[in-house]
Amino acid sequence: MKPGGLFAWTDICPEQVFDKKNVYARVYEEAFYNCFGDTMSHSWEITDNVLSALDKEEVNNMKNEIINQHTPFYFRGIMKEFAAIKDTQIYNSLKYGESKYRFKILTKKI
Repeated sequence: MKPGGLFAWTDICPEQVFDKKNVYARVYEEAFYNCFGDTMSHSWEITDNVLSALDKEEVNNMKNEIINQHTPFYFRGIMKEFAAIKDTQIYNSLKYGESKYRFKILTKKI
């Protein structure tokens, strides 16, 4: 990343990854440092926003329709899980607080 450059990252992560007392939190931060070096970062938890979007019936219906029309039947379960359609394991892990959705922006120091 060039000095002054930006990198935006978002991912679903188990809750313990962001507990500062947990070894996994240190591993995550070290991984970012190893990839990007000396950066400043801003981080937000956006789980509620993501769930708000996932809870919309029209969103679920559209994702189901796309998956059912364009995905071979043997991959549909995997794709529905990946898309976090209601009542999938990923959706429920967000809903019940086992996982959090995080958004981070890294800025390379000049």
